[in-house]
Amino acid sequence: MDRIYHLLRKLELQKHKVSSFDFQLSEVTKAEHFGIIYSVDSDQNQIEKLVNMLKSEGKKVKCLGFVSSKITHRKLISNYLYTYISKKECNWWGRPIQKEIDPFVQTTFDVVYSLDSQFLFPLQYITNVISAKIKCGFRNEQFPHLVDIALVNKDIDFLHFHNFVKNISINAG
Repeated sequence: MDRIYHLLRKLELQKHKVSSFDFQLSEVTKAEHFGIIYSVDSDQNQIEKLVNMLKSEGKKVKCLGFVSSKITHRKLISNYLYTYISKKECNWWGRPIQKEIDPFVQTTFDVVYSLDSQFLFPLQYITNVISAKIKCGFRNEQFPHLVDIALVNKDIDFLHFHNFVKNISINAG
């Protein structure tokens, strides 16, 4: 059964969604709409600091957090800024149910940060199907096409991640 899961997941992630946007790296600093995809098991405080920093820069931010159990903790309540899904909102082989993620993935973002260093399939799937001018995240050796800017160091904190991307874009311009 594990082999079937892995095969279905691999086939799904090989369907590379090619961006129809023409986006220059130097334009990251001008980006207005940011999407953040992350595992709730990662440091929630870092996510909140990143969101607050982006909002203080005048950016519009939406987040999608994945809870790697079938039970969503009571304090994780979806709202206009944060959307949460769990294994309960995924099909039998782990793909998120479309109606649960549609409000997030139907938003067109300038920049998406995929902050999933564990490479959880539901978050990889969302990273693959979301519309963004540029996607930044951790390098996944098996599916390197999922992000445009890939970081190798999984220990970097998310504020440094954002500053790193901003510095790349400033130097590219």
